Amino acid sequence: MMLWKTITYSFLVCVALSIAATVYERESLDRTAANGNSRMDRAPPSAAGPERAATPAEGRIEEVYYVEFRARLNFFPGGHTMVTYGRLNPDGTEASSQFVAVFPEGGITGFLVGVVIRVPGTVDPVWGDGMLPTTASYRRRISAMQFNRLLEFVANARTTQQSWNFFTHNCNTFASKLAHHIGLKAPKFPAMPAEMFVSMMYLMNEYLTVADQRG
Repeated sequence: MMLWKTITYSFLVCVALSIAATVYERESLDRTAANGNSRMDRAPPSAAGPERAATPAEGRIEEVYYVEFRARLNFFPGGHTMVTYGRLNPDGTEASSQFVAVFPEGGITGFLVGVVIRVPGTVDPVWGDGMLPTTASYRRRISAMQFNRLLEFVANARTTQQSWNFFTHNCNTFASKLAHHIGLKAPKFPAMPAEMFVSMMYLMNEYLTVADQRG
């Protein structure tokens, strides 16, 4: 009985998060469209083939690498946070693009169980990646050193068993750890819609950083 009560409560929380995500999504899309950060019309990134590390020679070329935090639609409330990364051409277009994210193993079943307890997670592509539309995005150019640290983090994630829980250890948690590993700020609490997480990433690394410098 207690298990069913927990599941029912979790489902109601999911519904509440869905409503919040829908409201916040409209505001987020307006903001990203206004500042030119919307990525809804971009071709989906590839998960095939590892990126090669930045070499010392490439490291002397300023700002040719990028990381982007994306929120996309999901088959359950709250959306899904992904991290794309790669190299940029001199004109700023993508020369290469890969992505990584954590998701519960077992699809829908794993998701439902993961609402209650922590379950095994995977960083392999899942249904919806590259298919469902992006709802918010924050791109940032990074140095060669940051790019190599990002590749190090991704390589370790692909060889280490991941875990997932809807409230305490989800896709936002994974993205936060990656952000911290390359020296970026990220929200401390993962239990928020993906669109809100991406918007918080932008605010913490762009707006609040500039405000701190001015202060």
